[in-house]
Amino acid sequence: YLKMEIELTLDADYMICVLYDEYLRRIKNGIPPDDAIFFGNCEQIQELVPQFTTHEITFILKDLSSKNLMSAFYPENQLEDCALNHSGILYMEKRFGKKLSTLTDKILKLKSAITLS
Repeated sequence: YLKMEIELTLDADYMICVLYDEYLRRIKNGIPPDDAIFFGNCEQIQELVPQFTTHEITFILKDLSSKNLMSAFYPENQLEDCALNHSGILYMEKRFGKKLSTLTDKILKLKSAITLS
């Protein structure tokens, strides 16, 4: 069994970092992990990543879902809900653990990179 390395665009990497950061903050604030994984629809996610349009959010989440890092539900081609899934949490834990400061640094670097592009 060969494990394939996951490659992400800057936008997708930024998105999963922001969502994982929010997930960790929710848990720290007492929200159970099985509730903290849910992020809602495009408009709700846009509150966390206002630099992206809802169309861009849908596109990025489809990419993350295709890599099995997120679960997203698209009835009638509209994102209704999305969640970090087990694979996405494991992927992020291997990258950052639960160190919010390291994750925050990465988010800031990615944000400046996508702002420049």
